[in-house]
Amino acid sequence: MFLQAEEEGKTEAVLQDARNIMRLFDENPELKKAILHPAIKGSQKREVIDQVFHDQVTPVMFQFLHLLLKNKREFYINDIFRNFRDQFNESRGIKWVELTTALKIEDREKDSIKKLIRESFGAQKVDFEEKLDPEIVGGFIVQIGDQLLDASVRRQLEMIRKTLLNHNYSIN
Repeated sequence: MFLQAEEEGKTEAVLQDARNIMRLFDENPELKKAILHPAIKGSQKREVIDQVFHDQVTPVMFQFLHLLLKNKREFYINDIFRNFRDQFNESRGIKWVELTTALKIEDREKDSIKKLIRESFGAQKVDFEEKLDPEIVGGFIVQIGDQLLDASVRRQLEMIRKTLLNHNYSIN
C-alpha cells in the first residue's frame, strides 16, 4: 500500500485516511465490531466498507480495504496502519513520539521536548501523541520507536522499593 500510495503521490492522503478510519472505529465500536468479528461473512463486511468508506477515502485506501477483506486480514488493520505511518515517517525524517505524563503539559514544554528529540535523533520533524496517566504520579514516559525512557515517579518509587526489599538489614 505504501509503495502504491507513493507512486500515485497520495501518501499523505492515505495516511490521513488511515487515521480517520481508526478514529471512526474508536468512535463507533459497532462499526469496528462489524468489520473485525469473525462470525460476520466477508460479503457483509464488504457491504459495510462500501457504504461507509466509498466516498470517504482515497481509491488506494478503498482498494486496500477490499484486499484486506478478500485475504481475511482485517484483524491486522491496526498493525498495518501503524506500519504505514512508520514507513511514511521514516521516508520523511519524522520521529513519532508518545509522551505520557500525569498532568497535561504546556506547549512550551512540548516544544522543548520536540527540540531535544530533533537534535538527539537528527529528525526533520517530531510528531507527538500525548497520553495522560495519573498512575505515573509525576515525571514522564517517552517512547520513540522501540526506545523507552521512563522518568516517572512511579518507576523511581518502584526502584526504591526493590532496593529496600533486596537489601539485608541487621539490627544492632
